[in-house]
Amino acid sequence: MKKDQTIKADEGKPELSLVPTQVIKDIAEVRMYGVKKYGDSESWRMVEKQRYIDALYRHLLDYIDNNKAVDEESGIPHIKHMACNIAFLSEMEAVNEQAKVVQSRSETQRTKGTTRTDRMRNLLSRFTNYRDAKRRRNFR
Repeated sequence: MKKDQTIKADEGKPELSLVPTQVIKDIAEVRMYGVKKYGDSESWRMVEKQRYIDALYRHLLDYIDNNKAVDEESGIPHIKHMACNIAFLSEMEAVNEQAKVVQSRSETQRTKGTTRTDRMRNLLSRFTNYRDAKRRRNFR
């Protein structure tokens, strides 16, 4: 069923209500444990991607061996740790993609000589030249 876009233009936006809420709760549980353990809610961003891949794989193997097993250290089920590791990896991939887009735009603008800084320098230079020319005329 096509939604009326004249009232609310949301076509193409993710329908987050389709996401099972349990996975969000599971990730939150693991994150709360991690924040308590490491004391920083953003420290996960400093960890190399490969370490999350390795952790995901370890939890997956433990889950395959026994889908009711819990992580020995945290006491949290392995499947919840898997969800959290996937969330970290997904976020890292998204950030990398955004960085590539920004870098590409920046390189394109740089090759054209039209970065914002270049435009500001050009404008300032033109203003300075105009001001100096005007001063020279006034002093003659």
